Amino acid sequence: MELVNGWLLAAAILIFALLLGFILSERGFVRHGGAHSAARRLLGLATVMMFFWLIGFGLMFGESIDGWGVVGWTQFAPDLMEASLTSVSSGTQPSLAFFLMFQMLMCMLPPILIANAAADRLRLEGYLLICMLVSILIYPLLGHWMWGGRLLGESEGWLAALGFIDLAGASVLFSTSGW
Repeated sequence: MELVNGWLLAAAILIFALLLGFILSERGFVRHGGAHSAARRLLGLATVMMFFWLIGFGLMFGESIDGWGVVGWTQFAPDLMEASLTSVSSGTQPSLAFFLMFQMLMCMLPPILIANAAADRLRLEGYLLICMLVSILIYPLLGHWMWGGRLLGESEGWLAALGFIDLAGASVLFSTSGW
């Protein structure tokens, strides 16, 4: 396994542990039905993974429409057997499967943070709607503005073109959670 794939796998494992921690902490926030709360969050994880793979990844990392850097328009439902992506900044080649897994888990953090803030006051349908909107619209849109199609060797997002730098993704993650 290449070093970059090992790093992505280690980061994905840490993010998954963070997600489990948020799920367990929310279990302590609710008055009753802690198991139902955990099951809802796992259902939300499955929803985010499905919609981000189908639509969100293409909007986030696809080639920009007309080069404006607002939203991507290619790379929908990527084939996980594809060999690798080429990162322009470092010249390394992460596996698409590892990168997609990492981004799916990152995309799951904002709905979990929103759900923890709402705790008992959020119904399942509302939570799944939040998961769907975050995974197909909000997180990919903000991510494309920051990173654009640079991962695939295409143009960068409009904020990156203005000189904005977000190396670890905290701006995308917490902007998505806060808005």
